Amino acid sequence: MTILFTACPNSAGVKPADGADTGTGGGTGGGTVPPTPGTYVKVPYDTLEDYLANTASSEAVNYIEVTGNIPEEHFCANVFEPSTLSKKLKAHPDKKVALKIETYPTGLTDMTACFEACTSLTTAPDIPKGVTDIRWCFTGCTSLRTALAIPEGVTNMANCFDGCTSLTTVPAIPKGVTDMTNCFAYCTSLTTVPDILEGVTDIPYCFYGCTGLTTAPAIPVGVTDMGSCFANCTSLTTAPAIPASVTVMGNCFYACTKLTGVTLNCNYNAGNFNYSFQGCTALQNGSIKVPAEQLTIYKANADAMGTAADKFAAIAP
Repeated sequence: MTILFTACPNSAGVKPADGADTGTGGGTGGGTVPPTPGTYVKVPYDTLEDYLANTASSEAVNYIEVTGNIPEEHFCANVFEPSTLSKKLKAHPDKKVALKIETYPTGLTDMTACFEACTSLTTAPDIPKGVTDIRWCFTGCTSLRTALAIPEGVTNMANCFDGCTSLTTVPAIPKGVTDMTNCFAYCTSLTTVPDILEGVTDIPYCFYGCTGLTTAPAIPVGVTDMGSCFANCTSLTTAPAIPASVTVMGNCFYACTKLTGVTLNCNYNAGNFNYSFQGCTALQNGSIKVPAEQLTIYKANADAMGTAADKFAAIAP
């Protein structure tokens, strides 16, 4: 399947780092010795490719702080075309990189697919203030272990860390985010994640296939779509209370084989709750709590939800 990305603004960066310091072992290539682990070497953007080709280690992680002017349009993907920044990293997949960026261009708002499929990236740089869109930003970064802070102002995190199979910790979700569709799908090394803040409305497939996740985050009132949210989270034992605002939760807990119970504060919505508990073999009788006035309709539709009527019980008053 081909993903269509929204084109970046066609404008150049306007915030160069004057007199960029290349630091010890700077980015001119040649015989420069790579930095020791944890020590970031400053590499001018216009020599990054040369540094990766001729100086960077193929064995140890390369700690690189990119300096100098990076054009705004180099930070996000165009239709069918990876971002220019990501192409520089992808050209050297055998060079593991922990990345910092010294100066971002003024006015940068879109980092869609900025590092998509950069399989050599181990540590992501900070997302700067002013950015609103980080869809697909780190999708498929299979070596990424650490993601740094995400600023307030970001609104769209759809697919942001999708397929980051080495990611063990994630930053707090900032206030203002509304869309987290597929955000952490297939992040198989995650065991816990931060709470989702009020304002988020869409979290379908958000934690799909997070097989290491044992504890789910709190889900705020206002979320409406939880379709397949925790599907195939095979280590998940407890689930958060599902808020009354949820209208879609088909396949939500599909194949969560260790899930022992959940409270649904939402009304049943025919056609949108199918297979919610299919394969949840650890659920006991009465372990799915629902509003008392909804108990009859939930029981009547248990089969459509992939479970049995006796699994439902009324929430205690």
